[in-house]
Amino acid sequence: MHICLKSGNKAEVLAYLEKQPAVIRWPHLDFNHCLSRELSKDYPDQVAALYWQEVEVHIDQKNDKHYRHAVSVLEEIRQIMCSSAKEAEWNKLFSDLLEKHRKKRLLLKLIDEKM
Repeated sequence: MHICLKSGNKAEVLAYLEKQPAVIRWPHLDFNHCLSRELSKDYPDQVAALYWQEVEVHIDQKNDKHYRHAVSVLEEIRQIMCSSAKEAEWNKLFSDLLEKHRKKRLLLKLIDEKM
């Protein structure tokens, strides 16, 4: 995948990432978001969508470690969306996420601390 990315085949790399189930994709295929971070410059909407899936997978694990990872990915989503003039959409999606997971006190605490 790194070779494809370096040779300019960004669409091919994105298509491959999108085909992978979120459980498998993270962190094995896109360790530390090294591929998707590079793609986010040209494909911010698609990468943000992949990251939202990752957030949900980690939140569903319902433990501190996974909540912390989800919060760090939320920070990346916010950066991507705000830098591509989608701040209003970010605010709506983030608000929806908070509402959906309003009973997960630890998650909400971590979000408050980091964001």
